[in-house]
Amino acid sequence: MAETTVEKATCENCGVDVRENTQFCYNCGKPVADIEIDVAASNGTAPAVSTEAQAALDDLAARFTPGEATDDDKLAQAAAERKRARVRARRNEVVWEPADGATGRLFVLVTILIFVMTAAVVMIAVYWK
Repeated sequence: MAETTVEKATCENCGVDVRENTQFCYNCGKPVADIEIDVAASNGTAPAVSTEAQAALDDLAARFTPGEATDDDKLAQAAAERKRARVRARRNEVVWEPADGATGRLFVLVTILIFVMTAAVVMIAVYWK
């Protein structure tokens, strides 16, 4: 029978087994594997960026710069404010107030009538059995 040996990566700092393709130890937080450092970043120069990526970065920077808001931003802010107002308006407060001058006599009379009729039906059913 063939034997299979599986080697697990361990952290050099604390000795805990770590998962495959992890950069940092889950136990101590130290780097597990050597991290490749970009040569351009270590020299202090920025790496080359494509024109599409640079345009996207410039657009993103323009959106986050404080200044006069565009019409789309104003519309989005107004829509968000309307939504917040609708959510606040949905909260209703229920207050119990007694009815004006109604004592509930009709309710009591109907309840007594139903009780008497039910008792009569039960008595008749017992008598006939």
